[in-house]
Amino acid sequence: ATSTVGFFVSTTTGLTAGKDVALPSTLKNYIIIGNGKTQAGMGIVNGGLCVDNDGWCTASTTGRVSSVTSTIGGTDLAEMYLSDDNLKPGEIIAVATPANHVSRADISKVNKTLGIVATDPGIIMGLAPGDETSLAGKYPIALAGRVPVWVTSENGPIEPGDYLTLSTTPGMGAKATKAGPVVGQALEPFDSSGIGKISVFVKNSYWGGVLDPVFDGQALLANLLSNSNLPNLTSSVVFTDRLAAGLEIVTPQVITKGLITEGLTALNGSLNIQGDAIFFGRPYFNSDTAGLGTIKQGSRRVVVTFARDYLETPIINTTISMSDESGISQIESVHHFVTGMSAHGFTISLTVPAPIDLTFNWLATAVKNAKTFSSIDEPTLNLPLILSPPNESPEEPVASTTAPIIPEPIASTTPPLTEEIVVPVEPPEEIIPVEEPLIPEPIASTTPPLTEEIVVPVEPPEEIIPVEEPPPIPEPVPPTPLPDYPPSLPPLEP
Repeated sequence: ATSTVGFFVSTTTGLTAGKDVALPSTLKNYIIIGNGKTQAGMGIVNGGLCVDNDGWCTASTTGRVSSVTSTIGGTDLAEMYLSDDNLKPGEIIAVATPANHVSRADISKVNKTLGIVATDPGIIMGLAPGDETSLAGKYPIALAGRVPVWVTSENGPIEPGDYLTLSTTPGMGAKATKAGPVVGQALEPFDSSGIGKISVFVKNSYWGGVLDPVFDGQALLANLLSNSNLPNLTSSVVFTDRLAAGLEIVTPQVITKGLITEGLTALNGSLNIQGDAIFFGRPYFNSDTAGLGTIKQGSRRVVVTFARDYLETPIINTTISMSDESGISQIESVHHFVTGMSAHGFTISLTVPAPIDLTFNWLATAVKNAKTFSSIDEPTLNLPLILSPPNESPEEPVASTTAPIIPEPIASTTPPLTEEIVVPVEPPEEIIPVEEPLIPEPIASTTPPLTEEIVVPVEPPEEIIPVEEPPPIPEPVPPTPLPDYPPSLPPLEP
């Protein structure tokens, strides 16, 4: 039979029907619309279509297609969205304004990515009958299935199974290397430079990232630090109320108001505290911070060496430690000092060999940019020497133009002169004024200045005996480089 409308019905006989259309004998009770050469279609006006597999089917609702199963040649499910951009199939899009609009995604919209523009969707939603005639500004966005997508290799080669996120090139995807929004998983590799297209399984979700099992904590930290120069716009952010980890948290920096921990360790560096530290317990320091040093009897020094060098020379403090007072008298003439201070250690030395075994406590304090203070000149004090007979008020002494020069005191173990000196003389017919000595400005020393007046009482003499001036004092001996201690004054001669 022939037909001018291209409508054919096969019979149980399987006879050939239609012009240039051969129906195989296996097709029985089929309806064929079209001749396979020109476009054909079918419309069911104000009706429905039902496909069943149990021998009877009734379309339940007007405008509905009902079936037990369906097969579609397309590989994805898409929905129509409006856009003011001229989008291309395979581009990544993001939510835009006004409502129900999308736009080509760029790095500033990484948290608003929505999906991929479908290339050949199997099912399209949001497209009513008759809308096919006006598709300007409408694009099918893949919701599920498999679609092609544009990608770059800026985050490294892409392997099947890698999650894809938005790259720095608008609309293009790249391998996801950290937690954040993703659009799907790669189904084929891509390791070329520039851009290209690969097949991806649509999976619009948030990816938590994957820890490479070959990385331990420190190796992972080093890897993160080496990639810390990534643009800020690509940084992912997680906001949550509580974060729990069963193994470890690895990050280059932690910013927190409070930290409760059983231990704190600095890796390959120092622990910086940018404020005052308050300890409510006992702080413990390593063996390079403080310790003991012993100088055996007959020796003069002990060398202290740090186990690990300081960054700068520390401040060293030393003191002699004795278990009791029995040996104090033996070390009265022993003085110690510190030499050879460096970042490696220091030496405790004695001025004389140790009369007994001496133990020293030492403390090394690391101070950044330690300040050094110098001594200052103090004002000169001129003290008068007053001579007065007993029971008489002395006349006001006359200032002398000459005075003996008192040199810098020489260190001595002789106790300082503290007793009053009495010079017996005969009662004079007249009082001879004694010249007031002028004490020169003292050299900077830890010796406390002489502040008391020395009063020499004179007995009533029978005859006048002149008071001789003190003999010249020899030239001062340069002091030895020892720690300052109170010196003694030389005795006065009558």
